[in-house]
Amino acid sequence: MKSLFRSPFVIAIVGYIIWGWMSLIAWTTRWKIEGDEGPRQELAGGQTGLILACWHEGIMMMPSGWLRSIRQWPERHKRVAMMSSLSPDGQAMVSAVRHLNLDSILGSSANKKKANKDKGGLRAIADASRPVKQG
Repeated sequence: MKSLFRSPFVIAIVGYIIWGWMSLIAWTTRWKIEGDEGPRQELAGGQTGLILACWHEGIMMMPSGWLRSIRQWPERHKRVAMMSSLSPDGQAMVSAVRHLNLDSILGSSANKKKANKDKGGLRAIADASRPVKQG
């Protein structure tokens, strides 16, 4: 059963379901961004990027809601990326955010119980810092 849920076909279907859920949440939730003057000035300068962080419980709301909230910002002229796990579960999220026209950065922090297993955390930080440095 595990291999069925990790097949590319099922991951693609789950990605569409997640994308649908994200879209529904974005359109049915009232979004208000407070304290956006600083980030907007930084983005307008074009010298830096912006990192937005959320906890796991907000991961289904954040990408589409954030994009919906900032789509009218004239300062927004660069691509947006989202960090996802290298795991098969993370691949479904990669599929979902692809429908939102977001880039994906793959990797997550290490698990102390599985110290010998590389989860791509260092590579993810390097991959994320490169576009931030480029604006």
